[in-house]
Amino acid sequence: MMLVLLSCLTVMADAGHPIPTPKHSLTQAVQIVESYFRKTFPDGKRFTESDDFKIKDFFVTKVEYTRIFEKKELKEWSWVVTFHHPIHNDNSFIFQLTREGKVILLTQTE
Repeated sequence: MMLVLLSCLTVMADAGHPIPTPKHSLTQAVQIVESYFRKTFPDGKRFTESDDFKIKDFFVTKVEYTRIFEKKELKEWSWVVTFHHPIHNDNSFIFQLTREGKVILLTQTE
């Protein structure tokens, strides 16, 4: 009986649209975004370093290949990479890596 019920649920499940294969591997995505974050991003407008609050101290806490961010649809499937600070852990930066390799800041929390 349980097997019949499970097979019915499987038939009724909708797989949705196919997920395109990422252009960048997970490792490549992290390397690209991390390089941008550490070398290019600190332009003084969005982040001010102090003795106990440096870009170098942030680390990756989440990487996801998705088309949805904060319940909104992105223009394309992308890697979304999140960084947190170990001490000031209410501070995070979340970036999107597009298929073309462009890094976009999606949000920053303080």
